[in-house]
Amino acid sequence: MGKFFLFFLFFIHYNIWSKAYYVSNSGSDVNSGISQLASWNSILKINSFKFSEGDRILFHRGDVFFGTLKLQSNNISIDSYGEGNKPIFSGEEILNNKWVKLSNDIWQYTFITEKPQNINGLVRDDKLLPISRMPNKETGSGYFFMDSVGGNSSFSSKQLQGLGDLSGFEVVIRAERFRMVRTKILNSRGNIITINGTQSIKKLNKGFGFFIVNTKDAIDKQGEWCYNSSKGILLLKDKNNPNVNRIKYIKNYYNIEISGCSGIILKNLELKHTAKSAVNISNSNNILVENIEVSNIVGNGISLYNVVNSKINNCKLYNIAWTGIFADKTNNNLQISNNNIYDIGDESYAKSKVFIGIDCNASFSKIENNTIKNTGYSGIISAGINNLIRYNIIDSTCISLNDSGGIYLNNNINDVGGTIIESNFISNTIGELQGAPSSRNLANGIYIDVGSHNVIVKNNTIFDINGSGLFINYTAGNNLIYKNIVSNCGLSEFYIAGHPSSSPKLTIDSNVFISSKNASSSHKMFNSEYTKKYTASDIGVFKHNYFVSSSTANQINISFFSKDKNKNIFTMAEWITSLNHSSSSDNNFFVNTNNSILISNPSDTIKLVKIGNGKYTSINGDVFSKEIKLDAFQSEVLFIKNHK
Repeated sequence: MGKFFLFFLFFIHYNIWSKAYYVSNSGSDVNSGISQLASWNSILKINSFKFSEGDRILFHRGDVFFGTLKLQSNNISIDSYGEGNKPIFSGEEILNNKWVKLSNDIWQYTFITEKPQNINGLVRDDKLLPISRMPNKETGSGYFFMDSVGGNSSFSSKQLQGLGDLSGFEVVIRAERFRMVRTKILNSRGNIITINGTQSIKKLNKGFGFFIVNTKDAIDKQGEWCYNSSKGILLLKDKNNPNVNRIKYIKNYYNIEISGCSGIILKNLELKHTAKSAVNISNSNNILVENIEVSNIVGNGISLYNVVNSKINNCKLYNIAWTGIFADKTNNNLQISNNNIYDIGDESYAKSKVFIGIDCNASFSKIENNTIKNTGYSGIISAGINNLIRYNIIDSTCISLNDSGGIYLNNNINDVGGTIIESNFISNTIGELQGAPSSRNLANGIYIDVGSHNVIVKNNTIFDINGSGLFINYTAGNNLIYKNIVSNCGLSEFYIAGHPSSSPKLTIDSNVFISSKNASSSHKMFNSEYTKKYTASDIGVFKHNYFVSSSTANQINISFFSKDKNKNIFTMAEWITSLNHSSSSDNNFFVNTNNSILISNPSDTIKLVKIGNGKYTSINGDVFSKEIKLDAFQSEVLFIKNHK
């Protein structure tokens, strides 16, 4: 990967004929565009013009531009000029002053001629207004529940009693622990609903949740709205007059489309208010997206399809309904770095496999130095060979769904062999259990899923996880788990799950697992309950690991094959003794204390971290007082007194 992205140093080929073209709100499309005083005015003008290699298109800072910029030229750059805030590209359109008040702060807007097939979002004061939802998210669990189900197309719920005919409305269904899907209600009769079945709903599950959206009966809060596409009627609850407040609706699918291009640079722009993606790139190569701010999108922030040798760097993406950055498996050689991604996932716009910070299904790609916070599902999903995921800070994931992790390796979509997950900080995976009840929380720190092989997970810091810190499921073998620190997990610090078709052959080396003194009675530091047909050696090599806990009992739940019978070990002391007497594992230690502290440096520079007065001892026996020097993205476990 050492030669990654050298093309960015020289892929724009400037020649003596290249020009700079200026665009501003004060310009005119009849101008030449080649000076600030003769600037163009609209995106339509740019879309109709044929540019030469090396040309630059510059948008005036502080101005707002409407429409979709469609790029089909090679080796051109899109940037800004002037002073002030970045130029804004917006996909919204103003609703003219034809709102009519009905009652109880409900206003109606009627499209007379061109009725939009969908209203994807309403905007007021530059903020998205919430589509109507019943029950409200903050009311109880935020769900109704299915009492009985009929395949994947019908269900009943006594909570529907008295709601009337819901036919034609939309429902969001928790189809799996890890998925919710929005679909049409085809028929409603009493307590029974028949839905428009989709491939995303394999079956309906009794006891799982659902809620109704986009209906008048669900409007009960200021700013909520719904749209009837057959009648072209839009309803809005607003205590003020929307004819004065200038309500806008999201009309365009994209802010910028790049198709069949090479050598495009996008930088220093702000993009907002589109229905599918702010930036949509397809069948292109050598694309640089840098210092772009993306917000209030009811689809993805940035989407890539069949894109190679391209980079997304130093962008800010937030308030995105689906996924921050999405790249399908037709992409290759991507670098996604130094981005700040937060507040991802709006349940009312649910569909399969969304609510993700970065969903990269490409191969030979780097995902590094990103900060990701508050996602409905995963922080990062990787599904490609030889990917490098490192130096990312991931906080508060799986807020709306469950059965994933801060980082999730998905071998179901693409081969993940050769992937390295290194030096990431992952905390506060939550796991939503009310809409999909479960006896255990599967919101994990790092989740290595079915068939993953030849994967390295090293030097990661994982803490405050409601599920398991490291979750290894049905893996195919030859995976290395090395020098990770895992602390304070609700279900387990380390969990091996599933019935793999071949022996897992994990190498578990030099990790530190720390159990909280407040761990629940169901908590186990190490779970391996589904590997009964394999011996301890088949499961893997355990060496130089530390297990730190204030409890000496009930920390282990493991089944493995030994001398013609299944053997279960339940105490840490028994487990350590067994490991250290096996031919393939040795030098594992149990530290019986609750006086450990986790010291971290989640930054890209060396830091001196204050640790207070007194003496502290590291795992390796080094003694520290008052402060400790930590390398970039390094953590250390210290003990208040010597544990040797």
